[in-house]
Amino acid sequence: MKIKFINPYNLICVLFLICIVGCSPDYETDFEEKTLDILNQDLAPITFDREGGEKEINVVTNVDQELWSASSNAEWCLVTKNNSSVVISADANDLFMTREALVNVSYGYQSFDIRVRQSGQTPVLLIDGEQEGVVKEVEADGGR
Repeated sequence: MKIKFINPYNLICVLFLICIVGCSPDYETDFEEKTLDILNQDLAPITFDREGGEKEINVVTNVDQELWSASSNAEWCLVTKNNSSVVISADANDLFMTREALVNVSYGYQSFDIRVRQSGQTPVLLIDGEQEGVVKEVEADGGR
């Protein structure tokens, strides 16, 4: 029986081949790009009457609902987030001024701002001696 010794050159080549095959990257990995988008017509400013109301904004995304956010910078402007939409609503405005808010919908570096305005009550001036409910116009700088 004859004992064969392994040639060191062949051993190095086999080890080198094992390292190359074992350390090769997996190029078949699919990377899913996470996106969040709002159509341009839904980015238009929203205007509510004094009585309030609600508006639904469609959100096109492949991100889980828990990972993206929708918020308002004003207490009166309520934002509710659903799977594929954001509902913006407001109650009646009892103030004598127009109020404004900014709603932000975002995920990562993707961010969208929607301006919201709501009209206030119309100021009424009742003048003594006139019929009840008659509205008189007065210039902004005053007058008689």
